[in-house]
Amino acid sequence: FWRSIRAVVPAIALVVATVVVILAGAVVPATAAVSVHPYRAGPAGTRPPVVVVLGDSMALTLSYALAATAPSGTSVVNGGLFGCGLAIGTSASNNAPIPELAMFPACNSATPAGRQWPAVDAKVVADTTPHDIVLFVGGYWETQDLLIDGRWTDIGQKSFQHYELSQMRKVVEIGTAHGAQFEFATMPAMASGAAFHEAPFPADSPVRRMIYNRLIERVARQFPHKVSVVAYGHLLTPQGVFSEYLDGVQVRTPDGVHTPSYAPGNPFTGNSTVAVADAFYDWLSPRLWPLIIGGSRPPASPSPASPSSPSAAAVGATR
Repeated sequence: FWRSIRAVVPAIALVVATVVVILAGAVVPATAAVSVHPYRAGPAGTRPPVVVVLGDSMALTLSYALAATAPSGTSVVNGGLFGCGLAIGTSASNNAPIPELAMFPACNSATPAGRQWPAVDAKVVADTTPHDIVLFVGGYWETQDLLIDGRWTDIGQKSFQHYELSQMRKVVEIGTAHGAQFEFATMPAMASGAAFHEAPFPADSPVRRMIYNRLIERVARQFPHKVSVVAYGHLLTPQGVFSEYLDGVQVRTPDGVHTPSYAPGNPFTGNSTVAVADAFYDWLSPRLWPLIIGGSRPPASPSPASPSSPSAAAVGATR
């Protein structure tokens, strides 16, 4: 997938088949039938009619868990875009300056503006109301090495941080255009390099992840009463280290990025068996839904370290 863009299309079928075989034969014991229980919300008025999930493929897979466990009276709209976060560029790479993967259409600068993520997301949230919630789940593509305007950059550079802040403000403005509450999900730890039996990939960097999370907190403070931050990353990686299993339940897939999702026939989100997915859904529901509909509090006062230029030591010290 990463080594040759020409292999992406024929590889999808092979990857899906391989994942099914691996999961069927190697997934740890949450394979018995599991009943998925919808989250029971509190008093009337605490259930948003609609939760729209925006972001990349992490949003796509998470949406299945949310849809399966949504409180009575709440519907979930899956607006995730495979291979597309917030940054718009030309290529991504785990070995810059060698371009290894062309940016996907909604995040590719060569795509007409009407088909890039701002226009796509605007359509997805067009019917939201002040009673609804827009949840953004991403970070994986923001922490890659990216080719933008002919120059390789990453989230450790001040110029890219400023760019990311503008993109984050843009998605907030789109998501709240009709009055909905906007929530950023923090980024969990990644282990995508290990999935390929290689050294950590750029997106696996804890420093880059910390910078991303600092940036969304900064943006949330700029939109008081409109934007909050959901501690999704801490929920999936409470110690700040990737783990495929928590409490005996598979909460991440072997690719080191996504959460289990059962979607038959969908090569982008059908990454597990129904039993594994249902066990994850039931584990996640009582942990995540209260954060989403409970009005996650905006981040506290700014950290002493400036999010526009955090050093590795300063960022790491915030754990």
